[in-house]
Order: sequence, then structure tokens, then C-alpha cells
Amino acid sequence: MTLDVITLALWAAFLPMFAAAQSQGVARTVSCNQAFSSAPHVGEAFRGVVQNSDYHFVAHVPPGLTGWTGTGESAPFHGFAIFLADDRRSCIVFEIHVRVDQSDAPKRPIDAKPIVLGHARGWEIETAAKEDSEQFTNVRTVFSFRQRDQIDDGSVLLIAPAKRLPEAMAQYRAFLRGLEFGR
Repeated sequence: MTLDVITLALWAAFLPMFAAAQSQGVARTVSCNQAFSSAPHVGEAFRGVVQNSDYHFVAHVPPGLTGWTGTGESAPFHGFAIFLADDRRSCIVFEIHVRVDQSDAPKRPIDAKPIVLGHARGWEIETAAKEDSEQFTNVRTVFSFRQRDQIDDGSVLLIAPAKRLPEAMAQYRAFLRGLEFGR
């Protein structure tokens, strides 16, 4: 694969999440299909401890679950999705990128609560809406991590139907507890 094909595949998988990140000032509820255009068993798989030296983080994928990049192994790393059920209606989407321009910095909504992820700082907001007559909840944690030579921005997004929210929320909180920046 050429770099252009790899880059195109990467953008196809993460374009929905990048678009959501750009509109962070206006929280809206999305489905797993809207947030991540790939599927389980597509791309590189991550289980257990995930370390990344470019973004200086360590993440812990909850036991029994797998994160999928949706892109080829040679594509640049920008995150992964963890599908919490076979029907793809509940998921955790982790996305990270280098901030290119200061005007692209995340904009915190007034009602968002502050959050700390090791050396990263951010905020969290929860939204809910109906899709196909079923109530869905999104919990979005947005963060920024200042390194010596760059600022990394990203988010962790939980998407779950109301009937699965307690279990999905426990997995989301476990993922956040295991996410450390500055390693």
C-alpha cells in the first residue's frame, strides 16, 4: 500500500470522530456507526496494555475486549474503537491527534465537568437522544496533553443504549482509569 492509500483509509475510519471533535462546542448524540465507520476485526487489534511513544500514553483495554483501528497496521496511529456488544450498538471510541493549529483546540461547553487523565487535562459531557425509538447515551471525555514539542488532543466516547448503560459505563470508567499520559 502506498502512503496515500494508507492515509485515505485512516481518514475514512476516523473522519466521523474528527468531525465530532471539531464540533465539540455543541454536544450531539451519535451512534457507533456515526462515530466510527469501521467494524470489529478490521485493522490492527489491541488487547490488554496499549502503549504509544508518539503520543506518550498507556491505555488498558478492559479484559475480554479488543480495540480495532479500522486501518492497516502500517497506517499512522490515531486511536481505535472497542465494540462492547456484537450488534455494534455500544462502543468506546478512543481518538488522538496532534494539534496543528491553536484555533483547533477543543472548546469546552459550559456544562462540561473538568477531568484529569494523568498529565492530560480535559472535560466530560453526557448527552442522550432517541435513535430508532431507543434511548442512547453518549459520554464524551475530551482531553489535551502538552508534550515538549507538540500538543495532543483527543477524546474517549462511550455510546450505549439506555438498557446497557450501567455495564457500558463500568467498562468506560475502567478504560479511563487505565489511560495515562506522560509515560
